[in-house]
Amino acid sequence: MKIRIDPLDKLASLVVKERANWCCERCGAHHQRGSKGLHASHFWGRSKKSVRYDVDRNLNAICMGCHSFFHANPAEHHAWKLKQMGEREYKKLDIDAHLPQKIDKVFIKKHLELLLSELQENK
Repeated sequence: MKIRIDPLDKLASLVVKERANWCCERCGAHHQRGSKGLHASHFWGRSKKSVRYDVDRNLNAICMGCHSFFHANPAEHHAWKLKQMGEREYKKLDIDAHLPQKIDKVFIKKHLELLLSELQENK
């Protein structure tokens, strides 16, 4: 089943890439702003609605090569994320990802727009 990428996905993606200064959070490779080579990678996939737009915990800016590596090596992805977050936060994200939750897209949009604005002002 193909998951539809909506405008909030695009906004969350931009927030994550801007936060990382257009660098891969795994290997450090720098990408030009707007590059298709840097992805907003979901640790828990988009089907986990409760964390789909959680840019603080569930999304990372990952280059195409690292993204492909993580898809081919999920144990490595889990180990990397655990190291990045620490055990307590990792477990909280895991629990949140598996809780059914109705999301408020209006609130999420406002939150993401505020984050993006703050990131762009601080540059």
